[in-house]
Amino acid sequence: MAPPIGHRIAHASGFSRDDCHILAWRYDERFGPDGRNVESWVVEQAGWRPRLALARTGLLCALWRSPSGRVFAVDGTDVLLVYDHDDPPGTPLWQELRLRGSLEGVWGLSDGFVVVWGRDEAGGAIVHHWDGTRWNVLPFPGRVLAMHGSAPDRVWAVGEHGLSLGWDGRAWTAPPGKLIAGALWSVFASSDGETWTCGPRAGLFRLGAEGWEELSAPAWRPACVAKWQGIVWVGGRSEGLMRVDGDNLVQVDPAIEAESFDARVALLVTTPTAVHEARSWDGGFEQIGLRGIAGLGREDDPRWDVLPDEDREVDAGQIPDVDW
Repeated sequence: MAPPIGHRIAHASGFSRDDCHILAWRYDERFGPDGRNVESWVVEQAGWRPRLALARTGLLCALWRSPSGRVFAVDGTDVLLVYDHDDPPGTPLWQELRLRGSLEGVWGLSDGFVVVWGRDEAGGAIVHHWDGTRWNVLPFPGRVLAMHGSAPDRVWAVGEHGLSLGWDGRAWTAPPGKLIAGALWSVFASSDGETWTCGPRAGLFRLGAEGWEELSAPAWRPACVAKWQGIVWVGGRSEGLMRVDGDNLVQVDPAIEAESFDARVALLVTTPTAVHEARSWDGGFEQIGLRGIAGLGREDDPRWDVLPDEDREVDAGQIPDVDW
């Protein structure tokens, strides 16, 4: 008997719902998307028609798309996947690079400024920086969970145990004041000079002259934050989509269980079941639903091994010779 199949959206990166790449997972519902019995899909959304750009056994854990359309993805090992849909013109091309460490996250500003982070062989933190010519290792004192910035000399990294550091193009510097208690899952450095961070057990914070200033009680459990069209947006699984109003959080839509944002052009909001988009702050949201993405593989059986028991592990190698 075939195992029950589940689907989940992990992240969307791009300018709008018609111009983005989406990371999604297809998995055995007996185990969930935990790295066993799972496929990772990268879906290219160009116009209204999605296209499956990559299907790979194993768990891709993060994805970021540059303004030019180049896609960077990591899978928790030393593999960095890079996709350039214009090289050669009209033909999808994935390159597999290997960097030191177990790579867990990726973010960037352009094709000439990309950062990839994870853990090194000893379990410590490692951050790789692409400057457009080569990869360099940036020393870092703790485990990173998120990065964001508005310029190469204004980048913020946050992570476990309230870790928060700013990059000025030469060195990492901690903000003044006391350390935040709790892991920080998201950070956003806007072009107007504001910086925000949050975590489900930490709360929501804005950077002031004397350090981080808390705006909400941890009971709200915020998971992601972004500033778009002059409004600070906050997402959480239990409270849904929220916005900052003065020193308070106001619910916008409790049904939009936001897990991540991309606020470069339109506001892209990723939830487990849809990618929502707003093009004006008061214009409502449209969405790409999970059903359309799941339908891309409806004629293809999963290519993982069916586990006879929970102790068996699955090889996370790339699917060979698949014409998607």
